[in-house]
Amino acid sequence: GHAELRAAIADRYTRRGIRTDPDQIMVTNGAQHGLNLIASTLLRRADRVLIETPTYPHAAETFRRTGARLVGVPVDVDHGWDLDRTAQAFARTRPVLAYLMPEFQNPTGRSMSAEERAVFERSAHDAGSVLLIDDTTSELDIDGSGRPEPLGGQASTIHVGSLGKAVW
Repeated sequence: GHAELRAAIADRYTRRGIRTDPDQIMVTNGAQHGLNLIASTLLRRADRVLIETPTYPHAAETFRRTGARLVGVPVDVDHGWDLDRTAQAFARTRPVLAYLMPEFQNPTGRSMSAEERAVFERSAHDAGSVLLIDDTTSELDIDGSGRPEPLGGQASTIHVGSLGKAVW
């Protein structure tokens, strides 16, 4: 991407509390393109990927195409993420990658609480997993409830965003 665009995106992430340098930004054709690049770069056949269930179906398809084994962690509208199963899944399977939508999770619309974020971050760090944060829905806070602390301060983290969802 153009240097000015990458600088603007980096500044936006920095204002959210995720210190970002323009050299850390890669502009792609869209979030799905970014997911495909990440999966094809980081994953090999039989690697485990932790995903929320239910989740964005095209992300799951992307990980399956690499031959990854998907490990589901339940999330529901009323109760949020199952934190006991989360900690167990990280400890037991040691996933290479954990794909999460902590803001307005697709399809439930839930956002992670501070406690949920802490469990995912600590578990990913302890397992040596990379957090892949899908930010495509994070700008959809129409109620103005504000943004919690970003996920990924302790663990290795990659954020994927999209202008299209917020503008559309």
